[in-house]
Amino acid sequence: MQEHSAIITEKNDDQYFRGVYSIDIVLLTFKNNELRILLQNKIDHLEGNQWGFPGKLMLPFEDADVELEYMLIDILGTTDFYKKQLGAFSDVSRHPLGRVVTLAYYGLIPFDRLPVKLPPNLRWSNVNTVNTAGTLCFDHNLILRKLFKRFRKGLLRHPRVFELLPEEFILLDIIHIYEQGFGQKLDVPNFRRQILKSELLIPVDKYQNKKGKQVRPAKLYTFKKEDYKNIFKERIGFNFK
Repeated sequence: MQEHSAIITEKNDDQYFRGVYSIDIVLLTFKNNELRILLQNKIDHLEGNQWGFPGKLMLPFEDADVELEYMLIDILGTTDFYKKQLGAFSDVSRHPLGRVVTLAYYGLIPFDRLPVKLPPNLRWSNVNTVNTAGTLCFDHNLILRKLFKRFRKGLLRHPRVFELLPEEFILLDIIHIYEQGFGQKLDVPNFRRQILKSELLIPVDKYQNKKGKQVRPAKLYTFKKEDYKNIFKERIGFNFK
């Protein structure tokens, strides 16, 4: 150990400062019965028309959390939604321009909080289509796989599903998010019983009317936020196998 330490101290300091940091955001939303993910055209960094998660390189004096806020304001006009750090990704060859370590974040946002029009280099895509294709740039397919693990854990242990929904929603919205998040069909009658027994939903005495469709209107609910920490994990357990 002493010999190794001596070798390190003989190196020039600049060898430890030859890398670059970046941030990326994996952002999910739910619209028209579809779980969607935000993608950015990376044409400035790659040859051809390749897509990955929105991100940016950081200067040495910039703070990752602060720069994330700035980036979200630029592309979405808001930072008012659920977001957490997903992890650091540091494979030596992950970026074609050189050594880039990225700090990846993930976010869940209701579609009604998003801008009507996105910048031209951004688009929303079906999350399972993107995951199945596996054609994202850099190591973003790996980041997406880690996102799915974190997202599914949140769906099972916490009321993360409500971070994707507007203030008022129908039960079918929750069902679609769980089915698409786990890539499998639910036992819908049993699921409905569990979610209604959880006491996390409050009926709002209104119904969703879809114009031009001769179907029975669906009852609207809202999320009982004040009790979720103590109730959700104890009273709801989903078995996906």
